[in-house]
Amino acid sequence: MTPFSGPRNKMIREFTARRELVFQAMSDAKFVQRWFFPRRDVVLTIDEFDFAVKGRYRFRYQFLDGTISKVNGQFLKIVQNESVEFTWTWEPPDPHANVHTFVTWQLKDVHSGTRLIITHEKLPEDYIPMFRPGWNQTIQHLAELLDSINNEGA
Repeated sequence: MTPFSGPRNKMIREFTARRELVFQAMSDAKFVQRWFFPRRDVVLTIDEFDFAVKGRYRFRYQFLDGTISKVNGQFLKIVQNESVEFTWTWEPPDPHANVHTFVTWQLKDVHSGTRLIITHEKLPEDYIPMFRPGWNQTIQHLAELLDSINNEGA
């Protein structure tokens, strides 16, 4: 993992799914669309998703009150079925627009399946309390997606 300074949020979650399936859910836009949002009442629109080193992504999150939050970034490092590093930058009018943060996803084999370690670094101090519940829910959506795929026999 690339070391960054500044506040960070680190989370660990284990899934019964194989590492290859977890990686596919993280790297394929049709799967990302189904889980990468902080709450069920938030609508994710993927404007761009070029999953390759130096590839870019852009997401729009629409909240119930009509507010739209836009995020973009670039994939910095991808190791197939092992890890992904990318930037995460809010767009105006977010108060932290143009603050570049960094996210790392690491996948490890464990007896029960796969351990996912997410590290979100260089977060503005006031965003840390907001991000932990958002990541918790996002990871729960990923777990539900992986369970549904496993139940479908894929």
